[in-house]
Amino acid sequence: EGGRAWWKMKPERLLYMRKDLEESMDAVLTYLEDYARPDDPLVLGMTRLLCLWSLEVNSDLYTDRLCAVWPLLAKANLKGGGGRALQWMLPALPVVLQEERVCDAFVRAEGPAALAEMLVEARKAAGRTTAAAAQGTMEDGALGGQEEEAW
Repeated sequence: EGGRAWWKMKPERLLYMRKDLEESMDAVLTYLEDYARPDDPLVLGMTRLLCLWSLEVNSDLYTDRLCAVWPLLAKANLKGGGGRALQWMLPALPVVLQEERVCDAFVRAEGPAALAEMLVEARKAAGRTTAAAAQGTMEDGALGGQEEEAW
């Protein structure tokens, strides 16, 4: 009741909002293309926005710009729990990689290798977590001497 539903808005207002969103994404892409470094903490939030935008917008200009930022996204690994930037693009990958230019740029940027490294890291982390949990449980005697597999 307190907020305005988008379907009740005037078409002019919706077009104005879309224009504002496009300008914001233009700024995000410009930053990623021209200023960001693989260890830049802003890359995480911008990659999240880029993922959401990728699920909704399909245009030649946007496609070209996405191709330009793949090298950064494939390399960006944010320390302190942020993870890899590419992990935040996972929901959009099936959609954006359908476009041949985007897929080719992803491969040239070594995106598949970055995804493989990300999966190996996740598996190792899961193994450490599971092993630690199993060790704690075994010390309590609950597993009866059987170890739990990591995956």
